[in-house]
Amino acid sequence: MDIVTESAPFTTPCIQCRAPTTSTVTEALVGEDHRWDIDGDCSSCGATWADCGYQQPLTGFREAILTANGPTVLELGVTSSSLATVMRALRLTRSMSPAQAKAIAEELRETGLEGTRIEMEILARLLRDSGVPVNVRTGQRR
Repeated sequence: MDIVTESAPFTTPCIQCRAPTTSTVTEALVGEDHRWDIDGDCSSCGATWADCGYQQPLTGFREAILTANGPTVLELGVTSSSLATVMRALRLTRSMSPAQAKAIAEELRETGLEGTRIEMEILARLLRDSGVPVNVRTGQRR
């Protein structure tokens, strides 16, 4: 099973004594399962916890991942597909209007799309399955 993860420190109140505690937030792609986890231990009272499997990130999770790891960029592959092909693939993989698909396809074609590593891996898999060659890289845009 293919597993891709990114983690980041995340300050949150202890589940027991409510003291500020630095925990770890993780965004994971386990096979086809996209999830968010948080775990921590409190230096004040010794409590430990792990909350796993959130389908949507809690407030601040995504921002913490991006701050700690920087953005990942999804770019069209060297054999670039037509704008119409990319738009069609986007609409098949995501619920969006033709105008939204066009805007995203143009951004993908011109500068690449930025997001967390997991977000870009999911979109890359879906686009590749639709015949659109893409590359995923960490770091800044070109």
